[in-house]
Amino acid sequence: MDVEHHWLPGRRIDWWTGDPDSGKPGKTHCSAFVAAACERLGIYILRPPQHGQVDLANAQQDWLLKEGKTQGWKPVNSPYEAQRLADEGKIVVAV
Repeated sequence: MDVEHHWLPGRRIDWWTGDPDSGKPGKTHCSAFVAAACERLGIYILRPPQHGQVDLANAQQDWLLKEGKTQGWKPVNSPYEAQRLADEGKIVVAV
């Protein structure tokens, strides 16, 4: 997804492409990147337009703890378990 050139901090971006967009600059775009990556993989996580980019990370955390469970997301018990799942090719989101 060429993150070295997209979803860069300090500018307004299109959440899906990570390309610069017009509007007020954002500080960071980690939650927009998560939304775009999951969308490309066919995995739902809270994303625009259901929620704007402002405070998206906080909203994603709340969503994962509530509605996310009905979408197949589940918490893990430790960073080691998260790493193991990522090594198996599973999507892991740290919040």
